[in-house]
Amino acid sequence: MASGISLKSKVVLTELKKQKSFRLLILYANPKPLKMRTKFWGLPMIISLIVIACKTNQSGNISTINIKEIVKSSDVTLVDVRIPEQYTAGTAKNAINIPLGELQNNIETLKGKKVVVFCNKGIQADQAMEILKKNGVEAYDGTTWKNVKAIQDEGVKK
Repeated sequence: MASGISLKSKVVLTELKKQKSFRLLILYANPKPLKMRTKFWGLPMIISLIVIACKTNQSGNISTINIKEIVKSSDVTLVDVRIPEQYTAGTAKNAINIPLGELQNNIETLKGKKVVVFCNKGIQADQAMEILKKNGVEAYDGTTWKNVKAIQDEGVKK
């Protein structure tokens, strides 16, 4: 028998089988499994909606046009949050290196500045954005150093 059928339903089911009356069997289906299914899917659905509704834009995501303008502006501070070895291997022009692990200790030097953070793949940049925004720094996500460098090079070619 199905696992969602109550003991009372199983007894009736057995009696109905003896009588070979399957029409009554269908009419006497226990509504409990349906309620359980609703409860099972209802709770995750509600939680999902709450999470989506409460999600805030902490990453400072802005349009591609705006990030280009910010990177090209003269008053921007470009911060490469990768480790020094990666920074020396290649970075964007005029970028300073503040590794992600040291960012919290350098918050005061970045306050009051327009900061664009970047790394190799954007993961550390997202973490840096969270730290900077939490501490009141005007920060923008440049994602990767190659992205920021391409924006800078684009300005030179024109």
